[in-house]
Amino acid sequence: MDQLPPQCGPYQPRELLATGASAQVWLADGPEGQVALKIARTEKHKPQLKHEAETLAMAPHPGLVTLLGSDDDGAWLALERIEGVLMDEWASGKSPDAITTVALDLVDALEHLHGKGIVHGDLKPANFIFVQGTLKLIDFGIAKAISNDTTNIMRDTQIGTLNYMSPEAIMDTS
Repeated sequence: MDQLPPQCGPYQPRELLATGASAQVWLADGPEGQVALKIARTEKHKPQLKHEAETLAMAPHPGLVTLLGSDDDGAWLALERIEGVLMDEWASGKSPDAITTVALDLVDALEHLHGKGIVHGDLKPANFIFVQGTLKLIDFGIAKAISNDTTNIMRDTQIGTLNYMSPEAIMDTS
């Protein structure tokens, strides 16, 4: 079991919820009550968490996870705790009308992001949680800000979830 990390700002970690490539997510107590506290795994992962915090701060929206606080150097960020079910679990057995209604909420959140010049970069069922009648988009770790005239996003390395990446994102361009 992972050792309980020290307090991060006003947030006291209590229980490990998940471990990803660049961060661990802890259930933590803070001024807002229970939160999801994302802590960088190593020094090299801090810029990614800092970028995630900056991205979320640029585009608050009811369909996106809410940033509650962050460390200036990217050591941690605190997010609203979302308890719900993953999108694909929720959609199983639902009528097309019910799915369409929720999909329109999803389109609204994505339109908001794109209007702010942000591309999420890792849209997959595991990054949408159905809670209290709506979908919330989470995990902005690889989101990218783009300019209005951008037509293609090229990265030095492939990042994202292979099964959900667009064909052009996985093509060898060398």
